[in-house]
Amino acid sequence: MRLFTAFLTGALLVGATITAAGEMKMHGGDPQMKAMQQKVDSNSTAVKLRDAGTQKTCPVTGDPVDKRVFVDYQGKRIYFCCASCKTNFGKDPAKYLKKMSDKGEKPALLALVPQKACPVMGGAIDKSVFIDYNGRRVYFCCGSCKAEFEKNPEKYFRKLEEMGEKAEGI
Repeated sequence: MRLFTAFLTGALLVGATITAAGEMKMHGGDPQMKAMQQKVDSNSTAVKLRDAGTQKTCPVTGDPVDKRVFVDYQGKRIYFCCASCKTNFGKDPAKYLKKMSDKGEKPALLALVPQKACPVMGGAIDKSVFIDYNGRRVYFCCGSCKAEFEKNPEKYFRKLEEMGEKAEGI
């Protein structure tokens, strides 16, 4: 117990806080840590957003988000309060996206990137298998997916955008 108390005292002296979940978050102090964080922060803006969204709280804990801690998931940028929440999100994204939706919070939307995945099965595309749909060329991984797309093109076209990808203009 004395060792644990000494650890907590030391952590608080160097500018850390202990969250309700028992996680330690470091603040201020170390110039090397600040430089590393600035590098991370500057890299986080490399991907452009189409819509900033309305997310203010972590989908895992409900705490305020730290805009430096995020994951880009299916064309959306999801922010968290800490790295362990980011890990928890990865275990069950649908659960936490629903939690956000139930609170009326929307994730930021990433700018769409050129299509790399099949909108039906999610596999790598084969550029020889495609359909031209509404002025866009949609690629597939195989002929079976092309046939499935033809049954409900709007569904799969929307799915492509939800994945953060856009079909090629023709």
